[in-house]
Amino acid sequence: MTCDNLTPVTILLETLVLCSEKAADIARLIRTQYALFPTLIQHKSHKESGTDFAADVMTLADVLIQQSIRHDIGKEFPSFGGSVYGEENSVFRAAQSGENVQLTIPQTLDELQSILSHVLEDQQSLAGALAELILSPLSHFRLRSAVLEHLVSISQLDVSAQLDLTKFAVWVDPIDGTAEYVKGNKCDVSSEETRAPSLDVVSPHVFRYRISGTLDNVTVLIGLFDRTSRLPVLGVINQPFFPRVAASLGDSQSSGRLFWGSTLGGSYLSSNCLPSSAPSITKCFPDWSLQKLSSSSDSMTDVGKLRVACSSSDFDCLERILKDCTPPVDDDLPPELVFVSCAGAGFKLLCLILCQLDIYLLLKAIPSSIS
Repeated sequence: MTCDNLTPVTILLETLVLCSEKAADIARLIRTQYALFPTLIQHKSHKESGTDFAADVMTLADVLIQQSIRHDIGKEFPSFGGSVYGEENSVFRAAQSGENVQLTIPQTLDELQSILSHVLEDQQSLAGALAELILSPLSHFRLRSAVLEHLVSISQLDVSAQLDLTKFAVWVDPIDGTAEYVKGNKCDVSSEETRAPSLDVVSPHVFRYRISGTLDNVTVLIGLFDRTSRLPVLGVINQPFFPRVAASLGDSQSSGRLFWGSTLGGSYLSSNCLPSSAPSITKCFPDWSLQKLSSSSDSMTDVGKLRVACSSSDFDCLERILKDCTPPVDDDLPPELVFVSCAGAGFKLLCLILCQLDIYLLLKAIPSSIS
């Protein structure tokens, strides 16, 4: 696949897409274990989570997905497996015995099933099913309905670039929206009530939609970034539980949907997101103020409305300021700010990519664990 340590962009992107679909399968399989699932959830310490959130959880799916992606990338590109980083470590505690199990991915099915049996204990059939899924070749996922169209579009890309992988690394968020994954609430696309957000009027020009989180908000995030600039150059977002019309599927199960994008060579490429020839309009203001945010009229798609996504905790911090905000008394009124509170950083970014939102506002930076 590689020559002189150079890897074709299209081959690497295909690998990331296939890894994301295997990850989605792992997430779906574990989530269907309704009786067992509560024992496959663990609370992370403040040090482990690396965030300021009071409670952060991980599931067996988080750990297995991250390890599976690291294993498959290392298998496809042997010198690159050690450059895959992620949110989780490789240790999971068995529910009954309390034993900390190192979830490494060996080469044989029997070895992996044995390791998983230490975590799942009396659930041998699930251990076997997971082991078989994790060690299945990436080619097994090529004909999935959520994948096939993307592989075709990637193969047709007019991109001859090859990457020196020593200059890049991969970051994985195996389950973004873990709280929604744990709750397991499904979105009924046939019911308007399940989709109707509640509306709060904060001030005459500020509104807030509170959208309840569901499995729709869960995403698998895989990104390739430049080690020097720390900027992303390739990325895949997979929504494992996105509801699809069953009649349109070639698979017997729903296989969600996924998106990929690239910024390599100064081109902004994607198979199914809206085309873009320029960087995102998203702005970063070191001396953030509502006035500066309101003046970003070039990012508005509806005249007079600026749709801003943020977390509930971030909006709670802003609410006091927003209530006291008085628009200027002239003809040049600021746009209405419509804040959307919804779960999942990956989900909010996806809405931004699809132009369903104008700005994703993040008040607190998440520290990096990559040296």
